[in-house]
Amino acid sequence: MPEVNISGPAGRIEARYHHERGQNTPVALILHPHPQFGGTMNNQVVYHLYYAFQRRGFSVLRFNFRGVGRSEGLFDNGPGELADAATALDWLQAYNADAATCWIAGVSFGAWIAMQLLMRRPEIEGFISVAPPANLYDFTFLAPCPSSGLMVNGAKDRVVPTEAVRGLVDRLKTQKGMSSTTLRCLTPITSSRAAWTGSWRWSTPISISGSARSKRRKSRQLSTPPLPCIRVANLIQAFANAKLCWAAPHEHSEIGRPPGA
Repeated sequence: MPEVNISGPAGRIEARYHHERGQNTPVALILHPHPQFGGTMNNQVVYHLYYAFQRRGFSVLRFNFRGVGRSEGLFDNGPGELADAATALDWLQAYNADAATCWIAGVSFGAWIAMQLLMRRPEIEGFISVAPPANLYDFTFLAPCPSSGLMVNGAKDRVVPTEAVRGLVDRLKTQKGMSSTTLRCLTPITSSRAAWTGSWRWSTPISISGSARSKRRKSRQLSTPPLPCIRVANLIQAFANAKLCWAAPHEHSEIGRPPGA
């Protein structure tokens, strides 16, 4: 997991990058929670997303937004962070020019930025949006949502209520050509460490399927199975069993790395 420094619009961007050897390997970019509430690229969910993609054979990049860690600049409440994400994606694609597909994932504030970048970059074919803060930020720019992906939220989330995410999903479902299925996480072993090591069961993920891009890709065979089918283990159960994993009532990032990481 080499450290990399990317030249960004506000100066240096601190990042961690895993490069997957081989031809046409897919790529993924991961965005962390709100910088002013302790969000960093070492957030527990970002950390596990990073390794979930890595285990699936992705070249994957996570980074600190401006003003976080050793990244230069100051918090910009959205526009600057979107510029940082676009620069990080440019860097990732420059090092993986033959990538078969591109995914983006974001947690909370990072999910809001990720979905904005998704709308601007047609090469992004899939997304994972964890606790998208639909109660705090405007998501009406998803008109329509152009790609397929996952939206995940915890029933006991004290920042982003389930109703807010369900409302966002329902609005996307009303768009032409869109469909969705529902997430149902079952009871895990009652241990915080078990939640992180994957001792749990789950069924169908929330899947938001876009129309325009998805139809163009139906005949395209990717070298990697669709990510919603993988065991995004530590991620989904951590949110389903939020009371075991969250200690603070604010942003989802204040615990740091998960047990045993």
